[in-house]
Amino acid sequence: MKRLLPLDGGGIRGIFSIGVFKRVEEFLRERYRCENAGFVLKDYFDFVGGTNTSAIIAALLSKGQSVRSIREAYEHLGLIIFRRKPFW
Repeated sequence: MKRLLPLDGGGIRGIFSIGVFKRVEEFLRERYRCENAGFVLKDYFDFVGGTNTSAIIAALLSKGQSVRSIREAYEHLGLIIFRRKPFW
């Protein structure tokens, strides 16, 4: 049996998905008694996929980055990438 983690798109709203993944990662650490920070979602899911912003998050999760590090990068880069454009 394979485990799939599908992600949805949505620009800066991807931060909400990251919040959910943070809780899932914490739950899995508790469930499998992996209290060390070395356990990441990649250790549980076989496939991670998404579109648009979620594809970026999926790629980072697939590489083995923790949800915490992804959130920090997303918050920093999100301010630059998703800022309001001038009206003109």
